[in-house]
Amino acid sequence: MKKLISICAVVIALSFGANMVRAAELPYTTPSINGDITTMQGSGGTFPWTNSTSAAGNWSAKLDWPGSGGYAQARVYPTPAGVTTVSSVNSWSYWAKAPEDYIPNLSFVLDDPDISNNGPIYSGTGYDTVVTIWPTNNNLGDTWLQSTSSQSLEYIVWTNAYSSGPIMKEMTWSQFENPWSQWGNNFDFSNATVLRMNISKGVIGTNQTIITYADDFVMNSYTYSFEPVPEPATICLLSLGALSLLLRKK
Repeated sequence: MKKLISICAVVIALSFGANMVRAAELPYTTPSINGDITTMQGSGGTFPWTNSTSAAGNWSAKLDWPGSGGYAQARVYPTPAGVTTVSSVNSWSYWAKAPEDYIPNLSFVLDDPDISNNGPIYSGTGYDTVVTIWPTNNNLGDTWLQSTSSQSLEYIVWTNAYSSGPIMKEMTWSQFENPWSQWGNNFDFSNATVLRMNISKGVIGTNQTIITYADDFVMNSYTYSFEPVPEPATICLLSLGALSLLLRKK
């Protein structure tokens, strides 16, 4: 028990010393890392965990984007799902709930070995392509909906392989991960490295204040669970509390 108390004391001291301004947010903080999920927020946008609504489990991520242009997003990385390239993504799905026309989008950040990342769009960023998949919730606002790779959805592709702006095409994931063409141009991203996936809220340029929700993202049967994880200091506090109750009973 002394050892546990000592360890917890160190963890708590380090945690509170480095995070004094976040102490009031315990046991969950944002931005935070939840297993495989990194949450991002800024410019007035927020990304807290909430148990007020969910599609899977007890919690979901609340994405609050003010009309002033703040942002909030979840970033998930491909390694746990055994994904390396676009062609290794067999399937994906995620849950979202939003006002009509504002369902969160899914973006894949890619590095294609056949494309220079010093091109006109993503110069010097380490990646050369971002494909954003836009589901629709027309006439289905504020309802939990699951978007899947098998659905025919709008794909917006920004890539250094095409310098005249985004390529837009309605297709399924299997059509995207194989060679395809649009507007007289041929594209093949099958060997592109998947660096990360972003689930983000809203439509670029909106002046509305929108609140949306996102829940479990599944890729190749691996589930990125949108359930918050207590910080180490909180775990120690809970453990010490349980131990003190046990000792009192004795």
